[in-house]
Amino acid sequence: MSDAILVLNAGSSSIKFSMFGVRTGAPALECRGQIEGIYTTPRFAAADAAGNTVAQRAWDEGARIGHDGALAHVLGYVRDALGTRHLAGVGHRVVHGGLDHAQPARVDGDVLGALERLAPLAPLHQPHNLAPIRALLDASPELPQVACFDTAFHRSCPELAQMFALPPRLREAGVRRYGFHGLSYEYIAAALPSYDARAAAGRAVVLHLGNGASMCALAAGQSVATTMGFTPVDGLPMGTRCGTLDPGALVYLMDIHGMDARAIERLIYHRVGPDRRVRNLERRADAARLRRCARAPGDRLVHLPHRPRARLALRRARRPRRARVHGRDRRARRADPRASVPRRGLAGARARRRRQPARGPAREHGHEPRRGLGDPDRRRAYDCASYAPAARKGIAMLKGRTAVVTGSTSGIGLGIARALAAQGAELLLNGLGDAAEIGKLRASIAAEYGVRVAYSSADMSKPAAIETMVAQATRELGRVDILVNNAGIQHVAPVHQFPPERWDAIIAINLSAAFHGIRAALPQMLERDWGRIVNIASVHGLVASIDKSAYVAAKHGLVGLTKVVALETAKTGVTCNAICPGWVLTPLIQAQIDALAAREGLAPEVARRRFPAEKQPSQDFATIEQIAAATVYLCSDSAAQIRGIALPVDGGWTAQ
Repeated sequence: MSDAILVLNAGSSSIKFSMFGVRTGAPALECRGQIEGIYTTPRFAAADAAGNTVAQRAWDEGARIGHDGALAHVLGYVRDALGTRHLAGVGHRVVHGGLDHAQPARVDGDVLGALERLAPLAPLHQPHNLAPIRALLDASPELPQVACFDTAFHRSCPELAQMFALPPRLREAGVRRYGFHGLSYEYIAAALPSYDARAAAGRAVVLHLGNGASMCALAAGQSVATTMGFTPVDGLPMGTRCGTLDPGALVYLMDIHGMDARAIERLIYHRVGPDRRVRNLERRADAARLRRCARAPGDRLVHLPHRPRARLALRRARRPRRARVHGRDRRARRADPRASVPRRGLAGARARRRRQPARGPAREHGHEPRRGLGDPDRRRAYDCASYAPAARKGIAMLKGRTAVVTGSTSGIGLGIARALAAQGAELLLNGLGDAAEIGKLRASIAAEYGVRVAYSSADMSKPAAIETMVAQATRELGRVDILVNNAGIQHVAPVHQFPPERWDAIIAINLSAAFHGIRAALPQMLERDWGRIVNIASVHGLVASIDKSAYVAAKHGLVGLTKVVALETAKTGVTCNAICPGWVLTPLIQAQIDALAAREGLAPEVARRRFPAEKQPSQDFATIEQIAAATVYLCSDSAAQIRGIALPVDGGWTAQ
């Protein structure tokens, strides 16, 4: 009985597959197919080796079956096609192999973990490429799986061609030109001798043109230069990607247009894509550069097609008329009644400016006087005031970030999770509770804020479970940008009566769990040079109370751990801080207030005021919303230089 080999290519919106029979000689194609339009209108089709359709299915428009559902459908079809035969192995196309993989590699847990850490370098592809590997590894760990890498072919480029003009420490950290579409170029290099032996043995320029586009210079069948660099967004303009962009333009977008990293990421990956004439012009420019690199003679590689040329000619013909409209004929347009709407809009804008109060003279608290129009510093002052992060209305400051919040199915943790989601962060929740209720909670947060919400039931007292939770977040959400260590438990008793098992449990969950979570998530944050770690400590991390020996010890330790991590990451884009709440009005505290009222015959409002009065001078509780807002701030770019603090939110408790 023959074996079979499956080949999978999982992309951002489709999964393609081929199955080969292994008998004698080379493997023979038996069937191939794909499921595409995963998030729009999913369609599945499979054909035999002759190209005859043997299976197909269509889902309703808007059906979001997701990659998991699409992969399950493909694997179900493959199982049916296999019948009683043995699946000998699975091959996968993986976009990024980093510097360690210049050849195909057998994938195990360690290799998969290393590849998952490369996801930020190819965020549109890598997570989807690796999802089938993870699913098959979990289901059948004994099944051989081999990954082939798009970056591997370009490891033959000279070292100079792989370098940016950046400090060596950044190059050693992995900031270099990797190149992509290598599997396509490798196939062409192997097939070229049968078409043109002279070109295959000499120098050639190869174009990979499609929704993703790039070019590669070959010398004797090996890559010596390519247009794509650090990420697949570099090089030629593509379907939704801008291609090569002056780095100064990104600084300009941040300074003048108030765009953050996530907004720029969406812009260059998703919200651009030139029309055909611009794309072809860019390709011609890149073709000239690559011809010089390859020293290959030849005419232009890409020509403008007839229709774009005609459109350009028509546009040139219209320019004089456009000049007249905006020049001599402007007064005539003002007389046109159809121009009244924009005129009214302009008049309204002028009126609004007149109604705005003028900036007063300098005051004793340091405000500068209003600058005149000719002041050279006037524009910079305006830019700084208008585009400060706090003034960027309507921008979700954490859009595109991912957060793991422990102990987040209720109380403070849930409030923090909701606040992060409101700022655009995707979530992995963790905590205890009924599975159905947690499912409803995930669905409600996802629907309300439009973010992905995953869940892990990891036991925070077990290091292996914490490591698995971080790996799950990386797998399902792409990475971990924010880690909020909030899980905690409490027990009250004098030291000499304190149960040892309760001491061990409190230290494990309130302190050790934070260490294990940071240890698991920090490497990928350092690799991306951005991360936020927020430890929810307590006022008892700063002062003590009787009968709380384990809790006070754990929270003091958590504040100390915060400071150590902050110092170790001080020269990076990762920050670590702690928040130290005093009395917070949670359902647990409310139950204690109700018990106090019942025990002493107090009115509920009197009991509510009396409960915090002993410790908090404000005589009022901190709220979950205030703790959540402080967490969001510490996760923002505005808090980039706040490192190692223990922020009290305690109504003045520790000020006494």
